[in-house]
Formats: sequence, C-alpha cells, structure tokens
Amino acid sequence: MFTGDRNLAEGLTSEDFTKPGIPMKTFIEKYLNRGEVKRVVFVPANTRAIAILHPGAVIDGKPARDQSVVVEYSQNSQQFWADVRKAEAELGIGLSQGVQIDLYQGMTTFR
Repeated sequence: MFTGDRNLAEGLTSEDFTKPGIPMKTFIEKYLNRGEVKRVVFVPANTRAIAILHPGAVIDGKPARDQSVVVEYSQNSQQFWADVRKAEAELGIGLSQGVQIDLYQGMTTFR
C-alpha cells in the first residue's frame, strides 16, 4: 500500500511539519490533478501529508514558490491512500502509475 524509502525525509524541511496546510480538496484539484506532485509523505502524528512537487511545478499558472506543499488531513493513512488513489482513478491513472506515497512515523533511535 505505502512504499518505503530509506531517504524518506529527503526533500522535507522542519517547516513542513509545523506550517499550516491546505485542504485535501485543494490539493487534489490544484496539485494532484495537474500532475505536479512527485511524491507524498503522509505524517499521521501531525495529521498532515507533505507533497513534494516536481521541479518547475506550475500552480495557478505561476511557478510554485516552494518545493513542497502541506496538506491538512485528520483521517488515517489508509483513508488518505484511498482518497489519493480515487482521485487518480478518476483521471484514468492506474495504481502502478500513481504518485508515490510514503508513510513517515518520525525519527527512531534504533540502529
């Protein structure tokens, strides 16, 4: 369901975990449906997802100001995955071609 990435935090900033986000509907309409999302990191502890944008992403006809966008999302990771995949399916994008979604549980002290 979620893919793993040993460099999961790559592309994320500390600000991504604290700045206000946009609604899920806005994310789907302005970012996901326009093909500007490279990957998404869902952070359940912070009730948000962080979408990493493609280089040169264009939002509302202008170059994106940031490399990422925070999406407020209070439901669980399975529902987030389902909502993203549903939006992609409506665009004719199959599961194997969908945006990469990673689950970020936070830093660990295990070695």
